[in-house]
Amino acid sequence: MQTVIPTNRFRWRLTVAFVVVAAVSAGVLAVGSYVVVREHRADAQHRRSMKEARLSFEVARDASSRRVNAKQMNSLFTELSRRSAFDAIVYVAGGRVFSSDSAIGQSAIPNDVRAEVRNGRETNGNAAVDAVPYLVVGDRITKPRSEMYLFYSQMGLSNSLADLRNVLV
Repeated sequence: MQTVIPTNRFRWRLTVAFVVVAAVSAGVLAVGSYVVVREHRADAQHRRSMKEARLSFEVARDASSRRVNAKQMNSLFTELSRRSAFDAIVYVAGGRVFSSDSAIGQSAIPNDVRAEVRNGRETNGNAAVDAVPYLVVGDRITKPRSEMYLFYSQMGLSNSLADLRNVLV
């Protein structure tokens, strides 16, 4: 004897199956889109920051032999700020530390970044200051232990990715 399934029950099952498949597909598409966009935006911002940092380091190298006091450092900071989109500069020359932002000082520089710069290599790393994420790019400016670190805020990227995540959800 053959069992007959009522058509209403069959339609209900078919509808549930369709909704489940559509929801899973939309979820996978949303997660995949978010991951791809996040990686692309982070990579683009990182490349742009590194390019700007290299130009700023060159300007600082040209000017570093003449700049030794706070007034001259402020002039250098102003000149570099016009050229680039960083949020702060920390310049370390021997035992002296100059910073363009009082909230960001020598203690904000990640130890691994500082170690690489002291070994004469341009490098970058991540730091957080007052819950604001930064990309920190550092390099040696002159041979006798002058180092410069540029802090690029990642807050705009974080906010735009949070907005994208909310839209996709």
